[in-house]
Amino acid sequence: MNKPLSGTLAAAKMQGNDPGFSRIDPLTLNLIFRCAARARLIAEHHRLNIKHDKVLEVNQTLIAMDLSIVYLRRGYDVRKLLLCDDLTFISEYGLIQKFIERANNSFPASIKLTFAQSGAV
Repeated sequence: MNKPLSGTLAAAKMQGNDPGFSRIDPLTLNLIFRCAARARLIAEHHRLNIKHDKVLEVNQTLIAMDLSIVYLRRGYDVRKLLLCDDLTFISEYGLIQKFIERANNSFPASIKLTFAQSGAV
């Protein structure tokens, strides 16, 4: 498992709120981190153009955690996210950032995501 996520997993387990990151296979985890890297680049570029706007997360590890939670809870297809055009990517990523519930390791079922295959579990 990737070191940043393994440290986060250990902290979550101590709090009794295990998100289940260990269930993510290595190939999918690689795709998640590639999506996180793409999201970070877009967010950094956004912050260069709009200095005081902190809407998009730029911490790649947090981005990967958020995508992992959505992958686990909603059956999110990170491969399709990685391969989509920039407008679709930023739209999906923006929704995830706006509605992710990090404290509960969840994402609302009521929020429609293009690449999600199910409602919240």
